[in-house]
Amino acid sequence: DGAGAGGARADGSGAGVAGAGVVGAGVAGSGGVGADGAGSGVARAGAAGAIREPGVAYQWYTGTSFRLPEKVAYGASVTTPGGIVCIGGETATGYSKKVFLLRWDPARRKLRFKDLPDLPVALANAGAALIGQTVYVVGGENAERALTGLFSLDLAQPAGWQRLPDVPLAISHSAVVAQSGMIYVIGGRSKTASGVSTLHNTVFRYDPSAMIWQQLRPVGDGIHPPHLAAANAVADDKGGILVIGGDDGRVFHELETLNARIAAASGDVLRRRLLSRKLAIIGSHPGFWRGILRYDPSGDRWTGLGDLPVPAPVTTTAVRWNDAVVIPCGEIKPGTRSADILMGRLNP
Repeated sequence: DGAGAGGARADGSGAGVAGAGVVGAGVAGSGGVGADGAGSGVARAGAAGAIREPGVAYQWYTGTSFRLPEKVAYGASVTTPGGIVCIGGETATGYSKKVFLLRWDPARRKLRFKDLPDLPVALANAGAALIGQTVYVVGGENAERALTGLFSLDLAQPAGWQRLPDVPLAISHSAVVAQSGMIYVIGGRSKTASGVSTLHNTVFRYDPSAMIWQQLRPVGDGIHPPHLAAANAVADDKGGILVIGGDDGRVFHELETLNARIAAASGDVLRRRLLSRKLAIIGSHPGFWRGILRYDPSGDRWTGLGDLPVPAPVTTTAVRWNDAVVIPCGEIKPGTRSADILMGRLNP
């Protein structure tokens, strides 16, 4: 029926999505950090409740109130034939190792939850991808550091997670995509002891058959930003990968530096002055990078495809829905969440 579940609320507030994927005939978004937010653009949904494009309309299903088992944000998620697997994230009490399957019951028009084995470690801001019936979880972070872990879970026999060879770099906020039987880890960032993260332009490929990692050409086509974190990415039907938006670090590093100075400030006057400067930077923030890149694994090359016509959301999960790419909610400026659902069609 083209219905979607979760995402924008009736009051028009938005969320940084903890999980997103395709359930049955619809797209679902779950969890996240909520804040008042609004946006504009074509092929989108907001508080009005519909995604519109020429000749097509999609309506939210509002007949039932949906709630996750607990409040969670910054988790990883991946669409599977059986539903959406939601992985880890941040809760009110800390980082989570919980994993569950979110499934749409079309007969009863209800969401069903099924617990899956816990991760070996609690984490947030990891990436996830599916090959066959195996879910892979890459990187992420905890309160102290970015992580190097690679874990897999066989959904056909989900007895427990398997530890695989570590990612060559401790990294979180990467775009993680499966394409042609391989796992690609694109960009990201890493916490440091100074409180100022290192952003990356790295691209790694994992071969599950050989169980080896390979480093590929860095992100960028020579024109677009060389570093990228929290981008959205999907596999296309021609063997490539589309990378959409992301944080290029131009303002991010300045804000993190101010956060570190505010935390270390010895007096109220200095702290207020630094906080005022931080708020001014956030208020004038231009939004995240809007570019769209395509990576061709066969030629190990990047190509620029233009820009999004609307603000680019980060800390959310882009999903394929038939011939469309859907990006639900997310954050369009530091601290500014969006209620928009973006949708773009892939050229045949």
